Amino acid sequence: MLQQNAVLTFTAFCSKIIIRQQIVTRILTLKQKNLFLFFNVAIPLIFGLSIYLFCYKTTYINTIIENLVDISLPYFYYDNIFYSFLTCWACDILWAYALTFALFFCLKDYKNGLFFSSLFSISLSFIIEFLQINGYINGTFDIWDIILEISAIFVAVIIIKRSFLK
Repeated sequence: MLQQNAVLTFTAFCSKIIIRQQIVTRILTLKQKNLFLFFNVAIPLIFGLSIYLFCYKTTYINTIIENLVDISLPYFYYDNIFYSFLTCWACDILWAYALTFALFFCLKDYKNGLFFSSLFSISLSFIIEFLQINGYINGTFDIWDIILEISAIFVAVIIIKRSFLK
């Protein structure tokens, strides 16, 4: 009887250790995935902001920062294809990618979170270009904006599927 109680106690103790280890593993995995999501939102936004700050002379962001801090930001201009790509499309690509990850982060607990986040991102790309072509917001309509933003959204979807929806 005493030996049977000892075996049951030992089994219960081992079960608790295994369950705790599984919980710790799941918490660490969840933290790693949340960090992965955070960096896939933050890094593209930071690069996009940097492009707007240092590659354009007069933007809303430059004006606000220069008025708040009372300094003139450095401005870089190069006459090459890479600079043209940065100023014309890189920010759109980076922000569409970051938006898809941010929306997935908000909707990841829902059944079709990835579908809705990508659908919203694609819709927003079309809406912004439509508003630009009709003169409701500043900017120039460019079909390449839409194509490259949708490409960035699909890249984000592939990364999310491989990382979260195995």
